[in-house]
Amino acid sequence: MLPLLSHFRRTFADLGLIVVVSAVASTVVIGIRELGGLQPLELGAYDRLMQLRPMPGPDPRLLVVAVTEADIQRYRSLSLPDQLYAQAFQKLLKHQPRAIGLDIYRDFSVPPGHEELNRLWLNSDRLFAVTKVGDATHPTIRPPAALSADRVGFNDVVVDAGGIVRRSLLFLPDDQGNTLYSFSLRLALRYLADEGIEPRGSDADPAVMQLGQSIFTPLQPNDGGYVGADTAGYQIMLNYRGDQRTVTWVPLEDVLTERVAPALIRDRVVLIGNIAESGKDFFYTPFSSGLRDQQRMAGVFIHAQMVGQFIDAGLGDRAIIWFWPNSVENGWIILWALIGAILAWQVRHPVALGAAVGTALLILLLTCYGFFLKLGWIPLVPPALTLLLASGGVVTYRAQQAQQQQQMVMRLLGQSISPEIAAAMWERRDELLKDGKLPASA
Repeated sequence: MLPLLSHFRRTFADLGLIVVVSAVASTVVIGIRELGGLQPLELGAYDRLMQLRPMPGPDPRLLVVAVTEADIQRYRSLSLPDQLYAQAFQKLLKHQPRAIGLDIYRDFSVPPGHEELNRLWLNSDRLFAVTKVGDATHPTIRPPAALSADRVGFNDVVVDAGGIVRRSLLFLPDDQGNTLYSFSLRLALRYLADEGIEPRGSDADPAVMQLGQSIFTPLQPNDGGYVGADTAGYQIMLNYRGDQRTVTWVPLEDVLTERVAPALIRDRVVLIGNIAESGKDFFYTPFSSGLRDQQRMAGVFIHAQMVGQFIDAGLGDRAIIWFWPNSVENGWIILWALIGAILAWQVRHPVALGAAVGTALLILLLTCYGFFLKLGWIPLVPPALTLLLASGGVVTYRAQQAQQQQQMVMRLLGQSISPEIAAAMWERRDELLKDGKLPASA
């Protein structure tokens, strides 16, 4: 009976240690996370997961017509004349694109060709242009005066620390309280209109937009790895198709000289934008850290990625990036703390413990990657830290306990045998406890 009680007592003590160490590790990591201390690491992990996803080929529904440095040098101006854009519109429209969006500000005329460009703005419902909402440091830039409001979208983007664009901005209020649409959303909705798909309020919440079967739940300040993010307006995570290679592009000069195959234009959304270095319209993306050259992506390519995501969502091809509720994320973090503590208690050999913890971290990484392939962004860095912290805590506790036990045993044995024999017995205590004696020395 006494051995059984002793066994239960040790078991409860072990469980208590595992629970206490896991609780401490989880509290520390969750506390640091809530204060924003892990946000850079979590966003870095998000970028790495984005890079590891398989990259499909170029989006067959998009084409970027790029104003290059050669175009700017040819016409010796950052603001190309209206006549060039009018000609480009005419040559593109005859091949029946779904929509054409000019991602270049035209709040003033650049003669010659202003009247011709205005006629095109007025006569085609497939032409769209940009405005800039602006803020305290950036002035508002007006759209072309000839365009109606339903064919204008803002091209403002949300930039995280480090200049990285990870989010899409769908709607913003103007000074009069009207809802403004983003440039990329306008283009995507024009494409989807030909498919009979229109935006509507979701059944669960009419204030949340739904396209087809996809519900665009707006991003909240603490979603995913963010802590206190500025989610003003209506934002979602930008689900990149891939890096710049996933968007087909041609130079503006090829359009003007009709060297572009009609199949690259027909039934596509065409975006016209500046990719010249002198245009200074470049941003870092989640792919930048994995690239050696051309780390920044031109703004027009980022808008094209947004258009592709919205079209995919409307057609049901891809869903929106989603997150667990905060309570589930915390439970996930605590689970990995328990795993780390249990491994450290059960596996005593240092090499074996290192292998076990490494295997657990690999399983965690593969699990998070598997969720990410399904567009779920779940915590990776916090559970990895709790796993390491909890396992380290148990190892530290056991080392302290062993040191205390050694000192006590050495004091007791030292009273009757030599210190050398006492030290040998302690070093081989596992064999002594197992067999009741030490094996004979050779």
